Amino acid sequence: MTKDGAANNGNNENRISGKPTDISDDEVKSFFDDRAAEKNDGKSRYRPTFFLYDTDPELAEKRDLYEAEQFLLRLKRAGIGDHSIRILDIGCGVGRWADVYRGKEGCEYVGVDFSEEMIRIAKEEYKGEDNFKFYVGRFQDLSEILKKNGCDGKYDLIVITGVFMYINDSDVPLCISQLIPCVSDGGVIYINNPICLQSRLTLKDFYSKELQSQYSAIYRTKEEWDEINGSNYPSEFKTVECDFTYPEEMRNRSDTADFYWVIKKQA
Repeated sequence: MTKDGAANNGNNENRISGKPTDISDDEVKSFFDDRAAEKNDGKSRYRPTFFLYDTDPELAEKRDLYEAEQFLLRLKRAGIGDHSIRILDIGCGVGRWADVYRGKEGCEYVGVDFSEEMIRIAKEEYKGEDNFKFYVGRFQDLSEILKKNGCDGKYDLIVITGVFMYINDSDVPLCISQLIPCVSDGGVIYINNPICLQSRLTLKDFYSKELQSQYSAIYRTKEEWDEINGSNYPSEFKTVECDFTYPEEMRNRSDTADFYWVIKKQA
């Protein structure tokens, strides 16, 4: 089974193996705007994993709790605590990672997402909490967004989870180049993204029975990500930890799996 819940029956115009293929920013954005509006039931606001796991909410709950716990441990091993830090969350959604730092002394959080509906929900939840800010915008326009809103400068932690799978190849170097000036000495970029375990897979306007919607995403291989990370970061940025995000018993796909990287800027 694939991430979309469909069996792998080879290539067609909507499911492409191996060949690099662009997907539409606008269609991805519409998908998440619609899902956020549909799923905002007041019970799972901060759990965007539910948006993609309609048929197995129990697994979604287990994965969400496990990742939140491991997220802090992974950062701790890289020298990043959970107090008095500046956090930039790209693809913040409705504020899942913001919740981790809520109530933690001295934390300043900035979230950016291209879904107006998700940002609307996040702003409503964090109304009156001045150390949490949320802005609408694309990853490709990050520098402009931060400057426009007075949020430029250095961050101790940059979080990018489930975002690069919606970024076309031509835009990946642009996105990474805008991260570099934002990282403080000793700071960390935490990336979590699904990879394809075989050859690259692109879903382009693919109808998913599981999601009951058209869906687009790019699943690159680990080897492709090694090349991307090796060629787009300056030498002072080192991958200090990377592995599968979840233990094997929480991986329910045969051809894709979530993978994380902790990339640290040497002081």
